[in-house]
Amino acid sequence: MYVDKRLDGVQAVQTLSRLNRLIPGKGAPFVLDFVNNPEDIRQAFAPYYDATQLRQGTDPYQLDRLKNELDETYVYRQREVDAFARAFYTPAGNNRMGSHARLQAHLQPARDRFGRLSDDQQAEFTDKVGAFVNLYAFLSQIIPYADSELEQLSAFGRALLPYLRADRQRETVRLGDAVELEYYRLRQVSSGASEIIQQLNDRFGTSFTEADRLFFEQIERDVVEVDYVRRVALANNFERFDLGIRDQIRNVIIDRMAENDAIAARCLNDPDFAQVVLPGLLRSIYDTIRTQEPTLGLDI
Repeated sequence: MYVDKRLDGVQAVQTLSRLNRLIPGKGAPFVLDFVNNPEDIRQAFAPYYDATQLRQGTDPYQLDRLKNELDETYVYRQREVDAFARAFYTPAGNNRMGSHARLQAHLQPARDRFGRLSDDQQAEFTDKVGAFVNLYAFLSQIIPYADSELEQLSAFGRALLPYLRADRQRETVRLGDAVELEYYRLRQVSSGASEIIQQLNDRFGTSFTEADRLFFEQIERDVVEVDYVRRVALANNFERFDLGIRDQIRNVIIDRMAENDAIAARCLNDPDFAQVVLPGLLRSIYDTIRTQEPTLGLDI
Protein backbone atom coordinates (compact mmCIF):
# COMPACT_ATOMS: atom_id res chain seq x y z
CA MET A 1 0.00 0.00 0.00
CA TYR A 2 1.22 3.49 -0.90
CA VAL A 3 0.08 6.29 1.41
CA ASP A 4 0.24 9.83 0.02
CA LYS A 5 -2.13 11.68 2.36
CA ARG A 6 -2.40 12.26 6.07
CA LEU A 7 -4.14 9.62 8.21
CA ASP A 8 -5.44 10.44 11.69
CA GLY A 9 -7.23 8.57 14.46
CA VAL A 10 -9.95 6.13 13.42
CA GLN A 11 -9.26 6.79 9.73
CA ALA A 12 -5.67 5.56 10.17
CA VAL A 13 -6.81 2.43 12.02
CA GLN A 14 -9.54 1.60 9.49
CA THR A 15 -7.28 2.17 6.48
CA LEU A 16 -4.24 0.24 7.70
CA SER A 17 -6.19 -2.56 9.38
CA ARG A 18 -7.48 -3.66 5.98
CA LEU A 19 -4.01 -5.07 5.37
CA ASN A 20 -4.82 -7.85 7.85
CA ARG A 21 -7.33 -9.32 5.39
CA LEU A 22 -5.07 -11.94 3.85
CA ILE A 23 -6.02 -14.73 1.44
CA PRO A 24 -4.03 -17.85 0.46
CA GLY A 25 -1.52 -17.29 -2.33
CA LYS A 26 -0.93 -13.58 -1.68
CA GLY A 27 2.33 -12.38 -0.18
CA ALA A 28 2.66 -10.33 2.99
CA PRO A 29 1.75 -6.66 2.42
CA PHE A 30 3.89 -3.62 3.14
CA VAL A 31 3.15 0.09 3.51
CA LEU A 32 5.20 2.84 1.88
CA ASP A 33 4.12 6.04 3.65
CA PHE A 34 5.25 9.36 2.17
CA VAL A 35 3.40 11.59 4.62
CA ASN A 36 2.71 10.33 8.14
CA ASN A 37 4.95 10.28 11.19
CA PRO A 38 5.39 6.80 12.77
CA GLU A 39 4.58 8.20 16.22
CA ASP A 40 1.25 9.58 14.98
CA ILE A 41 0.31 6.14 13.62
CA ARG A 42 1.30 4.49 16.90
CA GLN A 43 -0.89 6.95 18.82
CA ALA A 44 -3.83 6.24 16.51
CA PHE A 45 -3.64 2.50 17.22
CA ALA A 46 -2.83 2.83 20.94
CA PRO A 47 -6.47 2.94 22.22
CA TYR A 48 -7.24 -0.38 20.53
CA TYR A 49 -4.16 -2.41 21.52
CA ASP A 50 -2.35 -3.07 24.77
CA ALA A 51 0.96 -2.60 22.93
CA THR A 52 1.54 -0.97 19.56
CA GLN A 53 4.94 -1.71 18.05
CA LEU A 54 6.49 -0.03 15.02
CA ARG A 55 9.82 -1.06 13.61
CA GLN A 56 12.53 1.48 12.98
CA GLY A 57 13.18 2.65 9.42
CA THR A 58 14.55 -0.03 7.10
CA ASP A 59 18.24 0.10 6.23
CA PRO A 60 18.68 -1.05 2.59
CA TYR A 61 22.30 -2.01 3.29
CA GLN A 62 21.08 -4.55 5.85
CA LEU A 63 20.25 -6.87 2.94
CA ASP A 64 23.88 -7.06 1.84
CA ARG A 65 25.02 -7.54 5.44
CA LEU A 66 22.60 -10.43 5.91
CA LYS A 67 23.74 -12.06 2.66
CA ASN A 68 27.38 -11.81 3.73
CA GLU A 69 26.59 -13.33 7.12
CA LEU A 70 24.68 -16.19 5.50
CA ASP A 71 27.49 -16.80 3.00
CA GLU A 72 29.97 -17.06 5.86
CA THR A 73 28.05 -19.93 7.47
CA TYR A 74 28.95 -22.19 4.49
CA VAL A 75 25.62 -23.99 4.87
CA TYR A 76 25.10 -23.56 1.11
CA ARG A 77 27.43 -23.05 -1.84
CA GLN A 78 26.93 -20.45 -4.55
CA ARG A 79 26.95 -23.14 -7.24
CA GLU A 80 23.98 -24.78 -5.47
CA VAL A 81 22.09 -21.49 -5.42
CA ASP A 82 22.87 -20.98 -9.13
CA ALA A 83 21.72 -24.50 -10.02
CA PHE A 84 18.51 -24.04 -8.02
CA ALA A 85 17.84 -20.72 -9.79
CA ARG A 86 18.24 -22.28 -13.23
CA ALA A 87 15.57 -24.87 -12.36
CA PHE A 88 13.39 -22.44 -10.43
CA TYR A 89 13.14 -19.83 -13.20
CA THR A 90 12.45 -22.26 -16.04
CA PRO A 91 9.46 -20.81 -17.96
CA ALA A 92 6.19 -22.52 -17.09
CA GLY A 93 5.77 -23.88 -20.62
CA ASN A 94 9.13 -25.64 -20.42
CA ASN A 95 8.45 -27.53 -17.18
CA ARG A 96 8.97 -31.27 -17.24
CA MET A 97 7.89 -33.99 -14.87
CA GLY A 98 10.13 -34.17 -11.84
CA SER A 99 10.96 -30.45 -11.74
CA HIS A 100 9.96 -30.29 -8.06
CA ALA A 101 12.27 -33.21 -7.29
CA ARG A 102 15.15 -31.40 -9.01
CA LEU A 103 14.57 -28.33 -6.88
CA GLN A 104 14.66 -30.44 -3.74
CA ALA A 105 17.89 -32.08 -4.91
CA HIS A 106 19.56 -28.68 -5.12
CA LEU A 107 18.38 -27.88 -1.57
CA GLN A 108 19.48 -31.19 -0.03
CA PRO A 109 23.23 -30.40 0.44
CA ALA A 110 22.32 -27.29 2.44
CA ARG A 111 19.88 -29.31 4.55
CA ASP A 112 22.59 -31.88 5.27
CA ARG A 113 25.08 -29.23 6.41
CA PHE A 114 22.37 -27.49 8.43
CA GLY A 115 21.73 -30.75 10.28
CA ARG A 116 25.35 -30.80 11.49
CA LEU A 117 25.05 -27.40 13.19
CA SER A 118 24.42 -27.00 16.91
CA ASP A 119 20.92 -26.08 18.06
CA ASP A 120 21.94 -22.45 18.63
CA GLN A 121 23.59 -22.25 15.20
CA GLN A 122 20.51 -23.75 13.56
CA ALA A 123 18.25 -21.21 15.27
CA GLU A 124 20.49 -18.31 14.23
CA PHE A 125 20.78 -19.47 10.62
CA THR A 126 17.02 -20.03 10.30
CA ASP A 127 16.29 -16.56 11.71
CA LYS A 128 18.73 -14.93 9.29
CA VAL A 129 17.35 -16.75 6.26
CA GLY A 130 13.83 -15.67 7.22
CA ALA A 131 14.99 -12.08 7.77
CA PHE A 132 16.76 -12.01 4.39
CA VAL A 133 13.75 -13.40 2.49
CA ASN A 134 11.31 -10.98 4.14
CA LEU A 135 13.58 -7.96 3.75
CA TYR A 136 14.25 -8.69 0.08
CA ALA A 137 10.50 -9.12 -0.58
CA PHE A 138 9.94 -5.66 0.92
CA LEU A 139 12.89 -3.73 -0.51
CA SER A 140 12.64 -5.17 -4.03
CA GLN A 141 9.24 -3.46 -4.34
CA ILE A 142 10.82 -0.01 -4.04
CA ILE A 143 14.50 -0.49 -5.01
CA PRO A 144 15.40 -1.84 -8.49
CA TYR A 145 18.18 -4.24 -7.47
CA ALA A 146 20.49 -5.08 -10.38
CA ASP A 147 22.28 -7.87 -8.48
CA SER A 148 20.77 -11.16 -9.64
CA GLU A 149 22.51 -13.01 -6.76
CA LEU A 150 20.16 -11.32 -4.27
CA GLU A 151 17.08 -12.47 -6.20
CA GLN A 152 18.46 -15.99 -6.57
CA LEU A 153 19.36 -16.28 -2.88
CA SER A 154 15.89 -15.00 -1.96
CA ALA A 155 14.23 -17.74 -4.03
CA PHE A 156 16.65 -20.35 -2.64
CA GLY A 157 16.05 -19.19 0.95
CA ARG A 158 12.27 -19.09 0.53
CA ALA A 159 12.32 -22.70 -0.66
CA LEU A 160 14.76 -23.82 2.04
CA LEU A 161 13.02 -22.24 5.04
CA PRO A 162 10.16 -24.76 5.45
CA TYR A 163 12.71 -27.60 5.51
CA LEU A 164 14.90 -25.88 8.08
CA ARG A 165 11.94 -25.49 10.41
CA ALA A 166 10.76 -29.03 9.78
CA ASP A 167 14.24 -30.46 10.35
CA ARG A 168 14.54 -28.60 13.65
CA GLN A 169 11.10 -29.72 14.82
CA ARG A 170 11.38 -33.28 13.41
CA GLU A 171 8.21 -32.68 11.40
CA THR A 172 7.25 -33.54 7.85
CA VAL A 173 7.10 -30.58 5.52
CA ARG A 174 3.51 -29.65 4.78
CA LEU A 175 2.27 -30.14 1.23
CA GLY A 176 1.16 -26.52 1.34
CA ASP A 177 4.80 -25.39 1.45
CA ALA A 178 5.54 -27.17 -1.83
CA VAL A 179 2.39 -25.73 -3.43
CA GLU A 180 3.30 -22.23 -2.25
CA LEU A 181 6.80 -22.59 -3.69
CA GLU A 182 5.43 -23.70 -7.06
CA TYR A 183 2.97 -20.79 -7.10
CA TYR A 184 5.75 -18.33 -6.28
CA ARG A 185 7.97 -19.74 -9.05
CA LEU A 186 5.24 -19.54 -11.69
CA ARG A 187 4.39 -16.02 -10.61
CA GLN A 188 8.01 -14.92 -11.00
CA VAL A 189 8.49 -16.27 -14.53
CA SER A 190 5.30 -14.56 -15.74
CA SER A 191 6.02 -11.20 -14.12
CA GLY A 192 7.78 -9.80 -17.21
CA ALA A 193 4.68 -10.13 -19.39
CA SER A 194 2.47 -8.74 -16.64
CA GLU A 195 4.66 -5.64 -16.33
CA ILE A 196 4.43 -5.04 -20.10
CA ILE A 197 0.62 -5.24 -19.98
CA GLN A 198 0.47 -2.82 -17.06
CA GLN A 199 2.79 -0.31 -18.74
CA LEU A 200 0.78 -0.42 -21.98
CA ASN A 201 -2.54 0.08 -20.18
CA ASP A 202 -1.13 2.93 -18.08
CA ARG A 203 0.58 4.76 -20.94
CA PHE A 204 -1.83 4.23 -23.85
CA GLY A 205 -5.14 3.83 -22.03
CA THR A 206 -5.62 0.33 -23.42
CA SER A 207 -7.54 -2.45 -21.67
CA PHE A 208 -5.36 -5.48 -22.34
CA THR A 209 -6.27 -8.57 -20.34
CA GLU A 210 -4.96 -11.92 -19.11
CA ALA A 211 -5.29 -13.36 -22.63
CA ASP A 212 -3.00 -10.62 -23.95
CA ARG A 213 -0.45 -11.39 -21.22
CA LEU A 214 -0.39 -15.01 -22.37
CA PHE A 215 0.34 -13.80 -25.92
CA PHE A 216 3.50 -12.06 -24.70
CA GLU A 217 4.47 -15.07 -22.58
CA GLN A 218 4.24 -17.35 -25.59
CA ILE A 219 6.50 -15.03 -27.60
CA GLU A 220 9.03 -15.14 -24.76
CA ARG A 221 8.96 -18.94 -24.69
CA ASP A 222 9.40 -19.19 -28.45
CA VAL A 223 12.42 -16.89 -28.47
CA VAL A 224 14.01 -18.48 -25.40
CA GLU A 225 14.11 -21.82 -27.24
CA VAL A 226 16.10 -20.44 -30.20
CA ASP A 227 19.69 -21.68 -29.92
CA TYR A 228 21.20 -18.54 -31.49
CA VAL A 229 19.32 -16.32 -29.02
CA ARG A 230 20.56 -18.38 -26.08
CA ARG A 231 24.17 -18.17 -27.25
CA VAL A 232 23.98 -14.40 -27.72
CA ALA A 233 22.40 -13.93 -24.27
CA LEU A 234 25.02 -16.05 -22.52
CA ALA A 235 27.96 -14.38 -24.25
CA ASN A 236 26.98 -10.70 -24.03
CA ASN A 237 25.77 -7.95 -21.76
CA PHE A 238 22.15 -6.85 -22.14
CA GLU A 239 22.90 -3.84 -24.38
CA ARG A 240 24.57 -6.01 -27.04
CA PHE A 241 21.89 -8.67 -26.69
CA ASP A 242 19.24 -5.99 -27.30
CA LEU A 243 20.91 -4.86 -30.54
CA GLY A 244 21.36 -8.37 -31.88
CA ILE A 245 17.96 -9.91 -31.11
CA ARG A 246 15.31 -7.25 -31.85
CA ASP A 247 14.73 -8.55 -35.38
CA GLN A 248 14.21 -12.05 -33.96
CA ILE A 249 11.46 -10.71 -31.70
CA ARG A 250 9.75 -8.96 -34.61
CA ASN A 251 9.81 -12.16 -36.67
CA VAL A 252 8.12 -14.13 -33.90
CA ILE A 253 5.46 -11.40 -33.51
CA ILE A 254 4.76 -11.66 -37.25
CA ASP A 255 4.53 -15.46 -37.02
CA ARG A 256 1.98 -15.18 -34.20
CA MET A 257 -0.01 -12.28 -35.65
CA ALA A 258 -3.08 -14.46 -36.19
CA GLU A 259 -3.32 -15.11 -32.43
CA ASN A 260 -3.57 -11.43 -31.49
CA ASP A 261 -3.55 -9.20 -34.55
CA ALA A 262 -4.44 -6.06 -32.58
CA ILE A 263 -1.31 -6.16 -30.44
CA ALA A 264 0.91 -7.58 -33.17
CA ALA A 265 -0.04 -4.89 -35.70
CA ARG A 266 0.52 -2.11 -33.20
CA CYS A 267 3.92 -3.54 -32.19
CA LEU A 268 5.00 -3.47 -35.84
CA ASN A 269 3.45 -0.13 -36.86
CA ASP A 270 3.51 2.11 -33.77
CA PRO A 271 7.09 3.02 -32.70
CA ASP A 272 5.98 4.38 -29.29
CA PHE A 273 4.02 1.21 -28.57
CA ALA A 274 6.94 -0.99 -29.68
CA GLN A 275 9.29 1.01 -27.45
CA VAL A 276 7.37 -0.33 -24.44
CA VAL A 277 6.90 -3.89 -25.67
CA LEU A 278 10.29 -4.77 -27.16
CA PRO A 279 12.57 -3.70 -24.27
CA GLY A 280 10.29 -5.51 -21.80
CA LEU A 281 10.30 -8.72 -23.82
CA LEU A 282 14.05 -8.55 -24.41
CA ARG A 283 14.83 -8.01 -20.73
CA SER A 284 12.58 -10.89 -19.65
CA ILE A 285 14.08 -13.24 -22.27
CA TYR A 286 17.64 -12.24 -21.37
CA ASP A 287 17.09 -12.73 -17.62
CA THR A 288 15.36 -16.09 -18.15
CA ILE A 289 18.24 -17.48 -20.21
CA ARG A 290 20.91 -16.14 -17.87
CA THR A 291 19.27 -17.76 -14.84
CA GLN A 292 18.79 -21.10 -16.60
CA GLU A 293 22.40 -21.61 -17.64
CA PRO A 294 25.89 -20.41 -16.64
CA THR A 295 27.38 -17.69 -18.84
CA LEU A 296 29.95 -18.60 -21.45
CA GLY A 297 32.54 -16.10 -20.30
CA LEU A 298 32.73 -14.66 -23.84
CA ASP A 299 31.95 -11.27 -25.31
CA ILE A 300 30.95 -11.52 -28.95
